[in-house]
Amino acid sequence: MKNGWQLRSKNAMTIVVQEDMFPKFDGSIVHPLFSTASMVHYMEWVSRNLLLPFLEQDEEAVGAEVIVKHRGPAKLGDEILFEGRIIAVQENKMLTKILAKVNDRTIGVGEVT
Repeated sequence: MKNGWQLRSKNAMTIVVQEDMFPKFDGSIVHPLFSTASMVHYMEWVSRNLLLPFLEQDEEAVGAEVIVKHRGPAKLGDEILFEGRIIAVQENKMLTKILAKVNDRTIGVGEVT
């Protein structure tokens, strides 16, 4: 693991809600809104992007915990901005906080270790 961790380092990603991001069970769409499972996926991705600059070439990372509060809906075509920042580092573990927003409305808050 490389040195140089900086608390408050940031990363962001914007996605557009597509139909394959709706919740599905047994092949049936539950409702036409952004799923919690998709939210977890993008929160983990933003967190991983914060970690990648600190990995040695022969290292890889494994996620340990995701805590998500899905606070509001996003519909087909909505742009969701995922903003992540490093909030703690201990030995070889990094904790990130991720916000998901549609315009000025926060639709999700999460922490990824």
